[in-house]
Amino acid sequence: MSGNRKENSAAAEHIYFGRKIIPIARDIMKLAIKNTISVADIGCYKRPVASFVSKNFPNSRFMGVDEDPDALAWLRKHGLNGCNFAQYSDGEAFDFSFLLEVVEHIPEEFNDEFLRAVFRQTNVAAFFTTPNFFGWDAGERTELKLRAETSELRYAPDHLKNFKPFSSNPHDHKRIMTVDWLSQDIENTLPDGWRFRVFKAWPWTLTDHSTGAVFNHCFKVYAVAWKEVAFPEKLVDHVLSEHLSSWP
Repeated sequence: MSGNRKENSAAAEHIYFGRKIIPIARDIMKLAIKNTISVADIGCYKRPVASFVSKNFPNSRFMGVDEDPDALAWLRKHGLNGCNFAQYSDGEAFDFSFLLEVVEHIPEEFNDEFLRAVFRQTNVAAFFTTPNFFGWDAGERTELKLRAETSELRYAPDHLKNFKPFSSNPHDHKRIMTVDWLSQDIENTLPDGWRFRVFKAWPWTLTDHSTGAVFNHCFKVYAVAWKEVAFPEKLVDHVLSEHLSSWP
């Protein structure tokens, strides 16, 4: 799925076969020819992208952003800068923001405010990953229900077990995420002058041996959003074309 605030066209039938968005992020980040870059890893917990950043961009500034005091203590223990989201949203902007397995945890009533803050605090590009609920999103966004085309599928991905939309536990998933839903969330909050791409990732072929039914499913949805002034759309599409393929 691609577009900006004013238009959105369905072109999301390309698949990223990798499990990590890091190679895509690395190649897009290299388009921004700068001696020094700054990176915010939002919702990093104890698995920040700091090592990737320091390895590929030695002259960089990193900030881990998390609401969990244990995560912030872990960052300090390992010599990394950390802050909570309020401090991030009120502070200095960063060139790049990572939101890896984060947006599905944000309650519906806070989602727009959250994403607008991220885009406001991002100078160049933001990278998203989230579990893909396609196949189980036929009901409301806060209600899991199998689509007709997957009604015979008896296997359920692990992330469905964490879907508790009304839970107060920040580690539970609050909202169903698919290519269409994530595209809508980004499009509704994206500032003027930004572009985005949303695509499926981490494909699996599932076979029900008792019935012989075969299901093609992608466990993840990934997205890239960037300022047009940072680099032309065709450059981002070129990078993505190096990583994405058609499937099956």
